[in-house]
Amino acid sequence: MLILNPGANTDIQLKMIQYLGALMGMSFRSGILLDLNISRFTWKQVVGEEVNKDDLRLVDDHFVRQLDEIALKSKAMSEAEFAEEFKDYTMSIILSNDETVDLIPKGKTIPLTKDKVESYCAKALKMRLDESKIQIAALVEGIKETFDRDFLRIISW
Repeated sequence: MLILNPGANTDIQLKMIQYLGALMGMSFRSGILLDLNISRFTWKQVVGEEVNKDDLRLVDDHFVRQLDEIALKSKAMSEAEFAEEFKDYTMSIILSNDETVDLIPKGKTIPLTKDKVESYCAKALKMRLDESKIQIAALVEGIKETFDRDFLRIISW
C-alpha cells in the first residue's frame, strides 16, 4: 500500500510528489486509471479527512500494538518491572521511513518511565498521524493542478 515517505522533503522530492498528484488528477479527469494501491491512511488525508489510530493500524499494525502494549503494561506493572521491560525505550519513536525522531527535546536520551507513558503514547500517535503532512500537501497541490479536489470525496479509495 502506498504511503508517503515523511523524509521526502527536499524541493525535488516534493516536486516529484506534486507531479504524482498531477498524474492522479489527470487520471481522474480522463478516466484512464493508474494502478496505485493507495492506503486508506493516505487517501483520507488527500480528501481532507482526519486520520486516526485505526487508519494507522492498517499501515503499521506493529507500531499501534506496541503503543497499546506499553499503555496496558504501565497500568499492570510496578515501576521496577516496567523499567526492566522497557529499559531500551526512550522518548523517541521510529517513523515509517526508519528515521528516529524525538517526541520531546533530547528525547533519544531520556528513558521512557511509567509516569511518562500517557504523554509518550499521545505524542507518539500524533507524530505518526502527522508524519507526512508536508508530502500530502504536495500531492494535493499536484491533484489540484489537474482536477477539482472537491470531487475526490466521491471517488472510492
